[in-house]
Amino acid sequence: MSSKSYLKLVCDAYRDAAKTPLLVSARVDSASTSSSLIPITTRWSQPNLSTNQKVTFSKQVMVSASKLSVEHESVGVAENGREMFTASGEGEEEMIAIVRKADKEDCQNIELWTRAKGMLATFNMKEVDVHGKIYTDAEFGALEFSEDRKSLMYIAEKKKEKNVAFLFQGEVGETTKVGGEAEYCEDWGEQMVGKADPVIVQLDLESEQPVKAVVLTGVPAGWSPGLVRWWAGGVVGVAYRTTPRRLGKVYCSNRPSIIFHLTLGGEWTVITGDGDTQLGITKLVVGPDGKLVWFERSLENAGEPDLYPGPHGAALRVMCLASLGEKVTEVVSHQQPPYQGGERPQFCGVFTPSIARRCWLDSDHIIISCPQGETMRPVIIGFSDASVVVPDHSSCEGVVVTDVKDSLVVGIKSDPLTPPYLVAARLPFGPDFQFLPLSPPPPCPVPNLTWSSLLLSPSTGPPLPYTAHYIGPAKGAAASSVPLIIWPHGGPHSVITTDYKTIVMFFCKLGYGVLFVNYRGSTGFGEENVRSLLGNVGDMDVKDCHMAREMCLEMFPHLSREKCVLMGGSHGGFLVTHLAGQYPADYKGVVARNPVTNIASMSGITDIPDWTWNESGLSYPWLNASPDTMSSMYSMSPISHVENVIAPVFLMIGKNDLRVPPSQGYEFYNALKARGKEVFMNTYDDNHPLAKVENDVNVMINAAVFFNNCLDA
Repeated sequence: MSSKSYLKLVCDAYRDAAKTPLLVSARVDSASTSSSLIPITTRWSQPNLSTNQKVTFSKQVMVSASKLSVEHESVGVAENGREMFTASGEGEEEMIAIVRKADKEDCQNIELWTRAKGMLATFNMKEVDVHGKIYTDAEFGALEFSEDRKSLMYIAEKKKEKNVAFLFQGEVGETTKVGGEAEYCEDWGEQMVGKADPVIVQLDLESEQPVKAVVLTGVPAGWSPGLVRWWAGGVVGVAYRTTPRRLGKVYCSNRPSIIFHLTLGGEWTVITGDGDTQLGITKLVVGPDGKLVWFERSLENAGEPDLYPGPHGAALRVMCLASLGEKVTEVVSHQQPPYQGGERPQFCGVFTPSIARRCWLDSDHIIISCPQGETMRPVIIGFSDASVVVPDHSSCEGVVVTDVKDSLVVGIKSDPLTPPYLVAARLPFGPDFQFLPLSPPPPCPVPNLTWSSLLLSPSTGPPLPYTAHYIGPAKGAAASSVPLIIWPHGGPHSVITTDYKTIVMFFCKLGYGVLFVNYRGSTGFGEENVRSLLGNVGDMDVKDCHMAREMCLEMFPHLSREKCVLMGGSHGGFLVTHLAGQYPADYKGVVARNPVTNIASMSGITDIPDWTWNESGLSYPWLNASPDTMSSMYSMSPISHVENVIAPVFLMIGKNDLRVPPSQGYEFYNALKARGKEVFMNTYDDNHPLAKVENDVNVMINAAVFFNNCLDA
């Protein structure tokens, strides 16, 4: 096949894969689930490849209460500019608030809706000019109605001082700063650019002109508040410490933080986090009976090895406070037995939980979703008896709970070959708790595929099992004919779960098999497993990936040992460039997206310098690295094996990446080129995930063409 014909084939495969919309949320709309038909609003996501935009659209489905099946589904309606959503009340009395991005640059409107009357009010917050942009992210963002629904509370950037140049010829006001327009402002890092000083804002919903928005006072200097809720006659939230410096917040649960209570009069009380052990706090939930629940971890004395502030992803404790002034209690410990595999699900701890806005089964039980091993599962936590239940029915595998209403639990389910679809379960929960599809699960877009999970027992290092999963052709045209992409995840303390991924369908359509590896150090396998990798990066994780490749090739004889290629981003990029240097004869091509290639040179310029220390086996002292420390970091890095690389390497680099700065890619590119090795590099006007639609198109299509050229050669 000519290169032009193959490129056409690849482009068509990408378009076909992108035509499958992904269900991302579902919420019951009615005041009660006892009526014969239950309305559920679903939200979907899909890329528009013509406009290079991510499109979200909503559909309402009518579900039979008796049969739990979809009786009617509306046509999708596109959403424009919705950044955040909250609701209060029931049925026709339900009130909805939406933060919507307007067409004007940096303009955000807050809209107030009811089901009965439509839009009640809208507030142009840029015109109000009380604060900067509203935070709609998952790290700090909040949008909360007061109990009487007359106020709305949210987080926004503090209003900046007005700045003019030294030679400004107009009149300079008393509060105007002169010559400060180039002053450096430290923010919260990757994907949080411009977010430095969040404030708590209370908006009066009964006054459109003039708009009455007030920044609450009482937050002490040195703290950034977020995740606020109305509670105990005031506001409760999480505040993150800004000294000695702000470290990157996205993907990081190990940032020094406290739970605080703030009265509307400005009285500040620390509930937890000001003791001898620093805490990392990530989630905050208020129960129907007023109990306060949060998810935390210790940043010191948390396990072996005891490194400050610890891995960026780790197991979380579930904590509870019945009312202000009472004693905080631990409900679920972060220390759980490490994953062993087996047919029955095992509770290994709470990792990166997904928590629906309505998540309470009753006043004493909450349902969350989090990975157990490499599979997302619902987890039910009881507070009075500190119980944890992981429902073991097979229908619970791959389910993320999105809403709880009366006796109905709604969720989204998928697996590597099945796009996400709507499921529901009836309460009460018990041994037979199971989810039913509300409509037939959608078929796999690519025929003749299979998937399988691999359980691996390492031969070196800590005897902790880990997993991988293969997705790809069930058979080949001949033995050892199907090419295999080995794809380790980033982090390293994250996990690739067994859910549906559009990009896998793209590569499978081109005839590839894909092996995702959850090496030791991944989340979902227990706290001991997570911490086992600290100080062993570049060795243990590399061996785990290569061992997974060997097992996969043995299990599936139609896969070709001679056609193995590598794909990975961030720490996954670190691993694939390591594999290319440590096992040069076994891999034919490498695509690395924003890879860590030299921990030493990254340590002083990344937004998470603590990562470079902890992964190298050292506590982070908030200082620059010594020559000995730099030497140790270098020896653990892919750059130390660059001399051995044989396979062609393609680097995909985000020019705005603050997490793994682009210099990491440039350095590796130059090191390979200086040695006469085959290397290519693309640079993108994007940050760490390279998530812009046009950039994902370019990265993945380039990767497919590159792999084909490597294997043809």
